Amino acid sequence: MVKNMEQTEKKYWGSIEELERLPSYTESLGKEFASPPEEQTITEMERRDFLKVMGAGMLLATAACSRRPVEKIIPYVNKPEEIVPGVASIYASTCFECAASCGLLVKTREGRPIKLEGNDRHPLNRGRLCARGQASILNLYDPDRLKNPVKIDRRPVAGALENSANKALRWDETDQQIKNAIAEAKNSGAKTVVLTGTITSPSTRRLIADFIAAVGPGSHIEYEAVVPEEVALGQTASYGQNVTPRYRFDKADVIVSFGADFLGTWLSPVEFANAFARGRQVEKGKMSQLVVCESALSLTGSNADEYLSVKPGDELIVALSLAHEIIVKKGLSFLAGRADVAQTLNGYDIDTVSRETGLEAAALRKVASALWKSRGKGIVLGGAVKAANAVAMQTAVNLLNSALENDGATIDYSIAPSNQAGSSQASLNDLIAEMNRGNVGVLLIHNINPLYSLPSSWGFAAALKKVKTVVTIADRLNETSAASDFVCPVSHYLEAWNDAAPQRGIHSIAQPVINPLYDTRSFQDMLIQWGQLTFFAGWYDYLKAYWQDQIYSAHNVAVPFGAFWEETLKKGVFEAIDRMEKRDRLAPPRDLAPTALSMLTHRKNPGNFGLTLYPSVSLFDGRSANSAWLQELPDPLSKITWDNYVSMAPATAKELSLNEGDVVWLKGSRFEVKLPVHIQPKMHSKSLMAAIGYGRKNAGSVGNNVGISLAEAQSAGGLLQWGALPVDSIVKTGVQVRLATTQGHHNVEGRPIIRETTFAEFRKDPHAAGAEMETLPTLWPRHEYKGYRWGMAIDMNSCIGCNACMIGCQSENNIPTVGKEQVLKGRDMHWIRVDRYYAGDMDQPEMNFQPMLCQQCENAPCETVCPVLATVHTEDGLNSQIYNRCVGTRYCSNNCPYKVRRFNFLDFRKELPQPLDLLLNPDVTVRSRGVMEKCNFCMQRIRSAKDKAKDEGRKVSDGEVLTACQQTCPASAIVFGDLNDPTSLVSKLKKSPRGYHVLEDLNVGPQVTYLAKIRNT
Repeated sequence: MVKNMEQTEKKYWGSIEELERLPSYTESLGKEFASPPEEQTITEMERRDFLKVMGAGMLLATAACSRRPVEKIIPYVNKPEEIVPGVASIYASTCFECAASCGLLVKTREGRPIKLEGNDRHPLNRGRLCARGQASILNLYDPDRLKNPVKIDRRPVAGALENSANKALRWDETDQQIKNAIAEAKNSGAKTVVLTGTITSPSTRRLIADFIAAVGPGSHIEYEAVVPEEVALGQTASYGQNVTPRYRFDKADVIVSFGADFLGTWLSPVEFANAFARGRQVEKGKMSQLVVCESALSLTGSNADEYLSVKPGDELIVALSLAHEIIVKKGLSFLAGRADVAQTLNGYDIDTVSRETGLEAAALRKVASALWKSRGKGIVLGGAVKAANAVAMQTAVNLLNSALENDGATIDYSIAPSNQAGSSQASLNDLIAEMNRGNVGVLLIHNINPLYSLPSSWGFAAALKKVKTVVTIADRLNETSAASDFVCPVSHYLEAWNDAAPQRGIHSIAQPVINPLYDTRSFQDMLIQWGQLTFFAGWYDYLKAYWQDQIYSAHNVAVPFGAFWEETLKKGVFEAIDRMEKRDRLAPPRDLAPTALSMLTHRKNPGNFGLTLYPSVSLFDGRSANSAWLQELPDPLSKITWDNYVSMAPATAKELSLNEGDVVWLKGSRFEVKLPVHIQPKMHSKSLMAAIGYGRKNAGSVGNNVGISLAEAQSAGGLLQWGALPVDSIVKTGVQVRLATTQGHHNVEGRPIIRETTFAEFRKDPHAAGAEMETLPTLWPRHEYKGYRWGMAIDMNSCIGCNACMIGCQSENNIPTVGKEQVLKGRDMHWIRVDRYYAGDMDQPEMNFQPMLCQQCENAPCETVCPVLATVHTEDGLNSQIYNRCVGTRYCSNNCPYKVRRFNFLDFRKELPQPLDLLLNPDVTVRSRGVMEKCNFCMQRIRSAKDKAKDEGRKVSDGEVLTACQQTCPASAIVFGDLNDPTSLVSKLKKSPRGYHVLEDLNVGPQVTYLAKIRNT
């Protein structure tokens, strides 16, 4: 019996269909499987024939023992010293999937990378990695990668990548033709321009400068749509410093975000999620408060303690109302005496803003009071990327941070500011103007796909036709390739040398862990060749010389350079400065420039509805759209896969008579787009949101034509805008599609799944959220665990729902993707899932995320019903699955209360195209059609640690075994270890006052302890 019955009173629901008991939900109740097998009537004659065939099959099986064809295997003649067959090698490197540039550890087997994990020595990500970073290894083995240079016929009549006039080239031919084009441009006075995405590599920046100097005249332009360049623009306007600060979330007591999704996609999410979790360790009496004010629901907003939903574009006036309350009304801070500040904030008092936004005045005053109370220990963040009034929003945020003395404390602008936001729309605009004037003779495009990401109204495609020679440097024939003269295949970052300095004082290295799979080159080697920088043999020599001249020599390292270089390669990172993590204040708060105040004007959304575009947690800006792992990764909020859609509030859908999956026609003054509808609780009734990164035409066989491109929906002008795009009408087309969502596959059905309480209640009574259970009688004898007894603890207070654990598990355990059609049938194969639950009313519910995996039950229901003993209990407490015994009855799946077992309906590995087979982890069995599979706590990792400990004559120490989900979790929400060791962290967490087991009243004895969620409200 549950003693704390009050914890079961809050009603949780997973979908609107479940909350309202719609037919689509009630009809699924009581069904044994989400996708039942097709029924087939068998006659008596067919039954007899079946028995005859089975009998003959048994006879043939015993008789057919003839010897298979002999195939020779060849051993190593001279085994490389660093390779031991069957033993993994680990290399330190750097992730270049995005500009965050997290530290990596690359696991290789027999010379092939099979797994990416975070480098625990790297000060940014501290051993953690996001879903996209882990999935980037799939791009290395992508069969659709470009394998050699190609010359494109980009005549107007052609314009297609399959044009027969396109020609494969050798590198010597390509080099000579590009050199000739550069020389011709130089002789004619035309520019050679290098257009790239954000570059965090200081040595590459130096090389580009050397290249431009050699081929001159020219320039280097950086542009990346998903980078929040408005932060640096706001800093320039406010303080005259073009910097992007480092945000120290672990030092903050109060965090207020105006739409900046710092836990999802904004700037450096792994770093921020890790620091955010460290600031919410309730057992240490520490828990920051997160307040989010936004118009489009984000992953960060779904984790907010206080959520303020506003119309698109109204985030700015809410920020100004907080500044008015603190500076003008209460006369606090050193800015209180400035007349220009008071005049600027006039008219933005809380009561006026409350009437305009619909927010409660008391709630806004509560936020203002909390910010002032935590001055010097708070963070105020600007809006979403390319939000409405983006630079003005950043200026308002700077005003608040200066007034609250957060600037220079939790906002680090001086010691280690960020280098992760190098981007300039203004420079890109200038480049387009130069191209139109005919001043650009050669354009090199790398790590950016402008003909996909930019709206046609910007005129980039038309300007490109006026450039005599266009060279695209990419890993595939993308959307920009058709408008190029040459497409040069670039090596994957795991095949090339590189470095990164994501923040001042952090220098990380990237080293190749595999020879190039195809005839590719690094971007830097191309520049050295085309710029004829013959004083270096190649990029490796250039990189090493840069490190010796610019890093080693500048920091008075005591050891010789050779030893320093080798040590850096082993460690993966060199910290050049003391980042002073333990120091509260790093620099004095800066005074806001008077000229910045003129930017604080609010432009209202003229349309009826406002559309917000956002980069998704999985596909980001579409750069890895050909990754099946990311396409099938459920969106954290909607749990939809393989599609984008327009999300709207339940009230909006009701007003417009729209249902889930209805295709609507969104019409604005500058765009029209058709998208299916997703009804999303917690959104403002005037807000619409849709993800970019979809609708690609030249991504590859997986990503082509998945979803709808929203490039044309971007508001074009001096700066692109993604927020508060006016939508004049929403027209129902009469077409309806099924969205492949995973949340409805496993329903709560009113059971006590989630437990939570407030921080105030927890401080009064640590057991406030726990569920003290009585020991229930059982007919089964208790298992004896004489050695190890493996268990797990999951902190619901730390989990942010980012889904990184799902990709970590998929990469480690050879889990296949199944495609949209199979997901629609409920046949997704993920061994761990992250369920999203709501509580409260439909319009503004609370949200919870819960990782769910096999609970390794002591009294496992699956074990008692398996007719062939395919699922058995091990001596160390695991519920083990023996694949070659399984005959696919699915009894175990039916009997599992947690619905965490996955059945292989199809042979997803049967026709795995090369070289994708190189990605498979040889330590994990590749399952075939007709067997059940599930989580086993990464048994292969447990076995490896036990073997090592045995060789050394000791027991496995606590923390030596890290499951894949635990290892990668950015928020460190998962802990694994030996429950028989009273000193282990997992044993201590199991006894935590917050601890509980899901569905413990069933008496199945789960070995996964959940720690209740705490809200700081």
